[in-house]
Amino acid sequence: MNIQENNLPSDHPHLVIVYNNIARVYKSMGYYQKTLSFYKKILDIQTKFLPPIHPDLATVYDNISSVYEYMRDYEMALSFCEKARCMREKSLPPTHPDLANCYNKIAHI
Repeated sequence: MNIQENNLPSDHPHLVIVYNNIARVYKSMGYYQKTLSFYKKILDIQTKFLPPIHPDLATVYDNISSVYEYMRDYEMALSFCEKARCMREKSLPPTHPDLANCYNKIAHI
């Protein structure tokens, strides 16, 4: 991460991969605030380069939702899950499996 951060602009899309991997490790370790900080960095980068309803953005919202769910902040978890749902409903066909997964996650929360 340090090498890429020192050699790339702070909003370079290649940083997304590194930040996502670090976020996943922090999540598995139970460091949820650190996890959220990396997912929010990803979101900042991707919102600059991707269309507003891109599926990758929906995935980041799902990831953030999962962290809030682990933290038992169900209101925030639902909020981010709903953002992902809206994006997917606008960008995917109505029978796409990602929509079914999204509806299931909302029901679970």
